[in-house]
Amino acid sequence: MEKVTRRNNQRWVHKHHLIMEAATDLFLSEGYAATSMDAIASKAGISKITIYKHFENKLHLFNEMMIYHCQSLYKDAPIITFSLNVSSYDILLPFAKKIIELLSQPRSIALIRVIIAESEKYPEIVMAVWEAGRMPLQDIFCNYLAEEVAHARMQISNKLIASKVFFGMLKENFIWPALTGMPVPKAELAEEIIETIVAIFLKQYQI
Repeated sequence: MEKVTRRNNQRWVHKHHLIMEAATDLFLSEGYAATSMDAIASKAGISKITIYKHFENKLHLFNEMMIYHCQSLYKDAPIITFSLNVSSYDILLPFAKKIIELLSQPRSIALIRVIIAESEKYPEIVMAVWEAGRMPLQDIFCNYLAEEVAHARMQISNKLIASKVFFGMLKENFIWPALTGMPVPKAELAEEIIETIVAIFLKQYQI
């Protein structure tokens, strides 16, 4: 009986994964309105009835897909760790590069586009995505800034604002161009821009 239950659970997990992958591909490429449950079932290679055993409706699936993708994306998010033996510049620079690498992935850009497109109609989805991905990343960065302040290497009255300044400069130069189809800085220019962003941030907050 235990083996049967385990086998059934494995089948359920496998089908759930197939649905999520198919939904991710279609929602990110076609958008919410243009994607049908029939199309998702066809791409996943399962019946529509099976999808409804996993999800109440299309909106529920869309919401879960956004969270699923965001969690999958941010599980590989870079970790930033304070060290007295490493300068703030040498900590922030590689972190900034990894953030750009993470957010510049095609699926990341597609996810942001869908969030923008659907945010007015489904604001609760934006909040769910924020809690699943961006909020933890921001918390990690704020915790790092707290260590810098505690060791008297930075003076920051509002760490949340400081984190928004840092990520905002990165997004303005790399993510928004990608979202709007404009040229994205590459190679030496990208390196110079990231170095400048880190330098500007430290000029504002470093003691």
